[in-house]
Amino acid sequence: TVPIIVTVFPRPTLSVNTPSQARAIADGAPQTQTVQLASTQRPAAFTLASDARWLSVDSDRSITPAQLKLTANPSGLAGGTYTARVTVTAPDATNNPLTFNVTLVVNGVRGAGNNANGDATVAPNTILNLYGTGLSCIGTSSATVNGVDAPVLYTSSGQVSIVIPQAGPIVAAATRDAGSHDASIHWM
Repeated sequence: TVPIIVTVFPRPTLSVNTPSQARAIADGAPQTQTVQLASTQRPAAFTLASDARWLSVDSDRSITPAQLKLTANPSGLAGGTYTARVTVTAPDATNNPLTFNVTLVVNGVRGAGNNANGDATVAPNTILNLYGTGLSCIGTSSATVNGVDAPVLYTSSGQVSIVIPQAGPIVAAATRDAGSHDASIHWM
């Protein structure tokens, strides 16, 4: 007789090191965030999926532990907040499938230019045009530059025109009464 020893390992449990919602703020460029996928007891083979076309998920490997690369691409999206669900499928895991949400905040403002020649060079008391989507306002509009109120001259769904205050142009933000469209526009 030959003794046979069978060792039974407990099933793995998946975990991801992200809060219940990973969050990306986009001003037109794709944003990438990396999260760690782990498992208890032993490594687990897995596959990934996203339920939104704007979010791609990739991994450095297909067995835990692994780094998950989440890339949010706001191209073609109007300003607003979007939520996608990432599904990690690991048939061996006790908590299969593991899901978590990713939130993308797309700034409504996509570009800017001064009123004189359209480039991004501005100075105090010049007019700055912010271009984007979903910028029209119902009610009053307001804008700030470096936290200083900037007079709003014009609003439409695709443009907001403001006067740069004496504070100088570093970061501009156009807001509306129904929400906010932040512009991460930096000048050198």
